[in-house]
Amino acid sequence: MPKPTRSKQQLTVKNAENKAVPAKSNAAAVESSVKKPAAPRQSSSSREEVSVDALRERRYLWTARAFAIVSAVALCVNLVLLLAILHLMPLKRAEPFLLTFQNRDEQVVKIQPLAKDMAAEDIISEAMIRQYVLLRNTMISDIDEMSYRWGTDGPLRWMSSPQVYNQFNKTVKDWLSRIKLEGLTREVRIESVVRNQNTWLVYIITRDMLPEAEEPVVSRWRIRLSVKYFTQDQREVKYVDRLKNPLGFAVDRYAIESANE
Repeated sequence: MPKPTRSKQQLTVKNAENKAVPAKSNAAAVESSVKKPAAPRQSSSSREEVSVDALRERRYLWTARAFAIVSAVALCVNLVLLLAILHLMPLKRAEPFLLTFQNRDEQVVKIQPLAKDMAAEDIISEAMIRQYVLLRNTMISDIDEMSYRWGTDGPLRWMSSPQVYNQFNKTVKDWLSRIKLEGLTREVRIESVVRNQNTWLVYIITRDMLPEAEEPVVSRWRIRLSVKYFTQDQREVKYVDRLKNPLGFAVDRYAIESANE
């Protein structure tokens, strides 16, 4: 069979098509070459985002570390302060001490805590008994002061046993009324304080004075009493009252009689 012959028109069309294909490929290559530089822009932006996130994480990490360090230091400081407070807790108590000294220019002062079997018990007891007798028998014109001295929260109450104070409290109103209405005043002078085994003998001289009297009434009295230490109930003594009777001194028996003869 005879081979078909191609006409010039077909060849020219085919050649045109063949020429068009390389043109398209060249255009695609040009487009790809133009679009390729956009890829580095995306990678750089992603790197910037990663670096910003990493910076934030590092910042949070350093903040957390700093907070942990500050918390640890604060905890250590608080522990040290707590230990210091625990060591200072015994200093909140008011504890009396006995000072023994002599009337000399150069001397050694002896300081010892008070106890039930202390060697200077007689000296302390005598001083406390003198104070108690003066508080109980001295009278001044100031009603408020006398009410405080003899009242339920006064020094006489804290230096007396409940039985002794209740017995004395029955006569307080009469004495206060005489002081207020009659203007009675009384001065007390202690002659001697002597111990006889467990009983103390106190001799006093009183001078009772009234506004209309020309001379005071002088009397001599003998007082018998016994004392004890550390007799206050710990449940009764409050923290605010710890200094009213730090020795625990209390008169548990008191009797007075005339000694004019």
